[in-house]
Amino acid sequence: MLLKAVGVPGGYDVLIVYASDATEWCQYLQNLFLFTRHIRKHRILSYQLEGESAISHQELDLFNRSRSIILLLSAELVQCFYLPSVLQSLQEALWPPYKVVKLFCGVTDCDDYLTFFKDWSQWQELTNDDEPDAYLAAVKKAISEDSGCDSVTDTETEDEKNPIYSHRLAMSDEHGSSKSTGDHLVVQPDRIRCGVQTTVYIIMKCKLDGEVKTEVEFSPENASPVRVLAEMENEYTISVEAPNLTSGTVPLQIYSGDLVVGETSVTYHTDMEEISSLLANAANPVQFMCQAFKIVPYSIEALDKLLTESLKKNIPASGLHLFGINQLEEEDMTTSKLKDFCFHFKLHLYQLFYLGAP
Repeated sequence: MLLKAVGVPGGYDVLIVYASDATEWCQYLQNLFLFTRHIRKHRILSYQLEGESAISHQELDLFNRSRSIILLLSAELVQCFYLPSVLQSLQEALWPPYKVVKLFCGVTDCDDYLTFFKDWSQWQELTNDDEPDAYLAAVKKAISEDSGCDSVTDTETEDEKNPIYSHRLAMSDEHGSSKSTGDHLVVQPDRIRCGVQTTVYIIMKCKLDGEVKTEVEFSPENASPVRVLAEMENEYTISVEAPNLTSGTVPLQIYSGDLVVGETSVTYHTDMEEISSLLANAANPVQFMCQAFKIVPYSIEALDKLLTESLKKNIPASGLHLFGINQLEEEDMTTSKLKDFCFHFKLHLYQLFYLGAP
């Protein structure tokens, strides 16, 4: 069995029971509870069922002392129900029914479960399609019933009643696992010059706990990861001194304690790479022409339209001898020939800029 505790010392308020195929769901719930002001004050424990091992008597005591139990019903965990020794230990552990919450993770309800657990219908039920508030409410209800209070939030302030972190992490189709939270981070600067000491600021979408150590791990492709202690600027912003790494894109992971609360990346570059990047952008013929004609934002369609209209407006009545195209008399300038001429003219114009670029 694998046990992992997070939170502050004290009795275990939330026990998450899962199998290996629901590891990321377990991680997601821990992150959710960590950033909910009231629940993060309690101690959370995760318990992984492994193989055919039944729950020991010592571990059964752990279940008995937990105020709420979340059972992550994944395909692997459900298979344990068909192992007599494991099933018997679960029947003893998942009691009393008011503190058990069943969360379906990629499996559906089945009549067999009523046979396995006599209190199955009395357990609170959640699915992977529910909103985070539903998970929080189920845990609070179980804890409040265990304590005999009407509500676990009776003594909370108004701010504490509102979850700080209510944004739902994206779930994958396979196991309902949490994906990267990089979309919720802002990094400044996101380009770091190699060999130059740089302070990187990371702005989170969710509040961070100032009492928990926050670190940022830099994971370069061809070197060992480097974890750096971050400094809290405010509840949403941390700063970190970027380590000296070689050029390339470097993934970052933000840790609050032992939990990953965000992922993003930065790019390290040398002086020559930065110069090459600037020259490549400056030599872009389409961008150059858009700047010249004050087309903002850059649009090749708008540029094409402008050149076409300009050509139609300024073409001499007697025709042109340009780029090897035969002179066209005004009376023979049919629509199809004009379009063909415009196409070749613009094509040669683009080629001229490309070939003339530094």
